[in-house]
Amino acid sequence: MSMGAAPPEATPLPDVDEGPAPRPESSSALDLSPRRAGPSETAPADEAASPSPAPPAPKVDAASTPPLRVDYGLGPSAPGTADEQAWVDTLGQTLAATQQPAVDARLMPAGVSQARRWCREGDAQLVIWLDYLPDREAPVWTPYDCELEQALGVRAAEAARSPDWIGALWSEHLALAAQDGKKRRKGLAKGAKTALIVGGATIGVAGAVALILVNVLRPTSTVLKVRPE
Repeated sequence: MSMGAAPPEATPLPDVDEGPAPRPESSSALDLSPRRAGPSETAPADEAASPSPAPPAPKVDAASTPPLRVDYGLGPSAPGTADEQAWVDTLGQTLAATQQPAVDARLMPAGVSQARRWCREGDAQLVIWLDYLPDREAPVWTPYDCELEQALGVRAAEAARSPDWIGALWSEHLALAAQDGKKRRKGLAKGAKTALIVGGATIGVAGAVALILVNVLRPTSTVLKVRPE
């Protein structure tokens, strides 16, 4: 081989399939440290966990409730001694200081003989008398309910010092009024049932009478057949 000869040509290599290019690793795979949630992400959870505030209770205006009208004084059997008058004065002071319920108290004049008549002629809701009963020597309070037209529970004279006595009397009034309302509704239901029974019986009788009249007044015809002999 001579020094001036040209070098042989290089043989090209065949193409090799190297496969798809490797995907770049995501940042989430590389970052393995726990991620803290921001304030905006934790706010809904905190709001859901915290209970909603309760609505405020409705306010009751005591001034909107009319005061209870109470008339008080000496009963027809009380002669009007100094002790009796002292008890009446004590009751007047207690009524003036009563707040539950609010009371509009008025002293009754002497000489009233019947609480029922006094209630009908005036506008009192309760009448409280200091009077005597046949089986007691000491005077007692005999309250009368003007709205229900019936007497309430008798109390000893010392009840005039109790600031809760009027409230107890009015609670007794409300209980009796509820019982009276139930009796009235029961009576109305019984009356309605009786009316339905009577009405049904009346309709039945009327129907029977009408049927009889139709049968009696129905025109009848007679057919005569004549045959030759």
